[in-house]
Amino acid sequence: MWTWTDGTPVNYLKWSKHQPDNAGKGEHCTQIFSDSGPGMYAVIEKHWNDMCCRARMARFVCKRRQRSVLRRRNPGELAAGIHIYYY
Repeated sequence: MWTWTDGTPVNYLKWSKHQPDNAGKGEHCTQIFSDSGPGMYAVIEKHWNDMCCRARMARFVCKRRQRSVLRRRNPGELAAGIHIYYY
């Protein structure tokens, strides 16, 4: 079972094909990656992969209460290579 750092269960999962596989019996954290389409900001699909928690990654996922109104970010407001997705 996948949980947040506060111990509550993750209630949304979107694993890539054949994942999670716990390769080497040491993959207990999750990586979210995307397959990019044509164009700088064209993202086709986001998938999850289980990975080693010691891997140095510069990205993270935060849990928060759902709001009824979501603000979309214009890619021009973000630094190159930074992507923000609200669900």
